[in-house]
Amino acid sequence: MELLGINHKRKILKGRTKRELEKEIERHKQYGYVEVSEMKYFEADSKPYQILVEKRWLAKENRNESAKVV
Repeated sequence: MELLGINHKRKILKGRTKRELEKEIERHKQYGYVEVSEMKYFEADSKPYQILVEKRWLAKENRNESAKVV
């Protein structure tokens, strides 16, 4: 597993139904999270629909006034 820098934070979002998980994904997108993996289904889990998301931080603008995603 690769080490993540201070600017990265990963989470596994879970849902009982596909629709419930999609709502969670939309809610987390408002806070800068993006999908990193495909949606997976784990039959034996109480919340079988799962996806990995990662927080993406916007860097401060540099001297050329162009923002970049770190």
